[in-house]
Amino acid sequence: MVNFLRYFLFFFLTTSSILAQDITYEAYFRSDSVKAGMPLEYVLNVQYPKEIDVLLPDTTFNFGDFLLTGRKFAPTYSDSIFSYDSVVYELTSFSIEKIQTLSLPIKYYTESDSGELNTNTDTLYFVEYIPVVSDTLQVKENTAFQPLEKLINYPILTLVVIFVIVVIIILIIVLARPLKIALKKWRLKRKYNRIRNSFEKQEVNNRHDASKKLALWKRLLEVPTDIPVPALTTDEIIKFSDTSQIETELRSIDRYIYSNKNDNSDLMVAYDKLLSLSDNILEQKLQRLSHARK
Repeated sequence: MVNFLRYFLFFFLTTSSILAQDITYEAYFRSDSVKAGMPLEYVLNVQYPKEIDVLLPDTTFNFGDFLLTGRKFAPTYSDSIFSYDSVVYELTSFSIEKIQTLSLPIKYYTESDSGELNTNTDTLYFVEYIPVVSDTLQVKENTAFQPLEKLINYPILTLVVIFVIVVIIILIIVLARPLKIALKKWRLKRKYNRIRNSFEKQEVNNRHDASKKLALWKRLLEVPTDIPVPALTTDEIIKFSDTSQIETELRSIDRYIYSNKNDNSDLMVAYDKLLSLSDNILEQKLQRLSHARK
């Protein structure tokens, strides 16, 4: 009996190893550097025997220092021996670590076995926006004599400067808070409208378009809520009281994106309701800012 168990364990481990060796992949960033907040793309191409089922990371996967903002994937293609999958992950990083890395898991399944292998780690180098400037400056010598300017009445100038400073201080005390709130509202609406225009222009002709439009809406909802919505799944989004009312629409969109159904007749109605909700949340945020002024 002990020998049988040893043989079974050896056969199981050997089979899993062989299956993993049959899977080949390419995994890499399309750039070798990253700036905070700038978009970047990570490519994952997988080739595997057609009798194996492969599962690649989706929106529920934790990408570590990176935020998933979208995905572009091609339908699975198969020949007589292999199947091929290709996904481009659209990511954003706000980390300021000098070296940032990423490795993704590839899960595989058969009728009698399952396993997981990780891609090779790819590396990005963080690039700062402000370059380091040398603190040594070249001083240009100038020994030419210059004519003296007319004398200035410094007592009067001092009084004028003091008066101006006092007026500026009074204006800052009186107007600082209203101006700060008005500027915040203007920036909020400008950012929101920029993403909203992209959302309205995004057409939905296939599942990829539907996924991209949903990602734009998540970015749109992030503006008035200050919640990292692009990193959340549908189940996480509907837990919030403001978004629980659109559970039906979100699940309808998810079914279209991740199922084999081609009926998208109700998608635009669902997207319109998502847009209406985000507009209402923005209006509530603006009203709260206005009341904070009083």
